[in-house]
Amino acid sequence: IIGYLMGCDGEVRFEWLGVTFGVLSSVFVALNAIYVKKILPVVDDNSEKLMIYNNMNAVLLLPIFIVLFTDEVIEISVSQYAFMQSTFWGITIIAGIFGFLINFASYIQIKFTSPLTHNVSGTAKAAAQTVIALYVFQNPTTTTGLVGCGLVILASFAYSRVR
Repeated sequence: IIGYLMGCDGEVRFEWLGVTFGVLSSVFVALNAIYVKKILPVVDDNSEKLMIYNNMNAVLLLPIFIVLFTDEVIEISVSQYAFMQSTFWGITIIAGIFGFLINFASYIQIKFTSPLTHNVSGTAKAAAQTVIALYVFQNPTTTTGLVGCGLVILASFAYSRVR
């Protein structure tokens, strides 16, 4: 948490709302991992079966939430031409395949380790991606932000050594 807050404090365009959403996102990711570990025995420890149930729920429930709580229906009606483009469908299918594979890897990791290990590795991955993005895209950053990313990565390595 300290590394995350240091990284946030080091942001060039710091906003408390962004920090709040970041913390809430981490909370819900952790709760999801705990729930997956709890539910796996219900589906005979079969992560593929659990993925099928979750994907079916998403396919059935997500359109309802989109219609009720967003203005995406208006956006879709205005941008109908995009649905006729093969590029749109190609990118959508590729994104779906990668999302499926990431979901599969997450469920397998939770199944064979623990929700805590899954969250620590996810945090380390995000910090490493941030450092790589800073190097590749030359985004402006501060020393505090870099120290925060480094602290997250070092703490993740320390967890893996203890674990």
